[in-house]
Amino acid sequence: MKNPFLPLPTMLLLHPAQLELTYHLRASRVAVAGGCIALNGPLNEKALRQAVQHLPVLFDVFRWQFDPACTNLPVTVGTGYELPELPLLDFSREPNPQQTADAWLQQRQLSAFCTNFHPFFDLVLLRLSATEHRLLVRGHQLLLDDTGCDRLMSGIARTYTRIIEGDGLPDPVPAYAGEVAAAQFYNNSLAYVEDEAHWQREFTELPQTLFPHRNYDLIAPLPYRFAASDSLSRTLRQAATVLNESPDYLLMAALTLFFARINNQAVCTFGRVVAGRQIKSQFPVVGRFDRLLPIRLRYQPELSLRLLVQRIRRQHRSDNSHRHFPMSHLSRTLGAVRSCLFDVLIQQQPAPSALTMPDLICQTTRLAPSGVYAPLHICWQEGSTHQPAGLQVSGLPNYISEGDARSLLVQTEHLLADFARRPDVPIASFEVLPRFIREYLSGRAGHCFTDKRISEPARLSVPGH
Repeated sequence: MKNPFLPLPTMLLLHPAQLELTYHLRASRVAVAGGCIALNGPLNEKALRQAVQHLPVLFDVFRWQFDPACTNLPVTVGTGYELPELPLLDFSREPNPQQTADAWLQQRQLSAFCTNFHPFFDLVLLRLSATEHRLLVRGHQLLLDDTGCDRLMSGIARTYTRIIEGDGLPDPVPAYAGEVAAAQFYNNSLAYVEDEAHWQREFTELPQTLFPHRNYDLIAPLPYRFAASDSLSRTLRQAATVLNESPDYLLMAALTLFFARINNQAVCTFGRVVAGRQIKSQFPVVGRFDRLLPIRLRYQPELSLRLLVQRIRRQHRSDNSHRHFPMSHLSRTLGAVRSCLFDVLIQQQPAPSALTMPDLICQTTRLAPSGVYAPLHICWQEGSTHQPAGLQVSGLPNYISEGDARSLLVQTEHLLADFARRPDVPIASFEVLPRFIREYLSGRAGHCFTDKRISEPARLSVPGH
């Protein structure tokens, strides 16, 4: 077969969004994203291996190699390419194949890439029985975001299907190299100047910290991760239904009320993930085009919840029109001591894409992101036919302990429940602390936070949470 590879540059060009993310790599040496495809039915392993080896033809970015452990990216990258491997791990003889496979997948999710070979991605096929397999797809977070992971897994499914049905292999999608090369012109364009002016106006002053007197060193011990309670997930869904609003907007509103009143400050700044795939040619391209942007929200007690969320939406849209500006440039301009302009990152993650493959029942799930780009990350995962919606939390223990993070969620759930009951009252009427917390605090001394609307000091940690 003729070599289908097109000539590519010998230097890997990173998209501006990826360049920005390199400033956060020190937060975690392990930066892995990806997903898992559960395949139930008679799998044609030979066809699947052909589909995997066709990936670098579909997506030219997989022909590049680099060292994910390197902290001085971007680096010079050679074009020497090795076909992707698909090792097979057979768990079918284990007493409990599913449990053993789940434990292996969890460990693999947190592990770094192989020390001898540093691809952007790797794949592993797990056999649980003759008719049950799982395909693990992992990639470095500089390459794979949620959208890129969906494109990659859909590419595997599309190629496998065409092989089984006897059709020709799919043609390459638009090149990653072309999209990144075009993006390099942004830094010398008028759009860059206009975006910079917008963010300079937004940040004439550095944002106040949401958790005072905490350690902001992002080189932390291993981050913790946990799923929020089902009760909180149900409350968030209910509030989103009642108000017909996005869950991430409601989380921003609840946390704005909490931190503004606890810290007695008018403005709170949060982080959010913004997808930059508005360009049609980018839709089928694998590569990280997401950005981490701050959003500054003002606490105005006289507003109703509906008006507060309306202003959050308006601010969100205004900032999105300037989404291409690298926040790392603004941090350097402002002389920010910390590596990011926000303490809490709020994300709404879409449900995994649905896949169809001949004679197979497919279920796709995403790996929880292993990189840490903010001291506290709250991610709402939308539900699918086989995976319920839920809230995932990760954090750095030297910034906020896991116990304190769980306590914060208790207070967030209390506010969200009140949102659903009283969406049109002034936000000043919402109690930040649940009654049982206020009763516990009565007569006790606290040193972490104080709700300025009540006389009792308010500790973040609550026994039993």
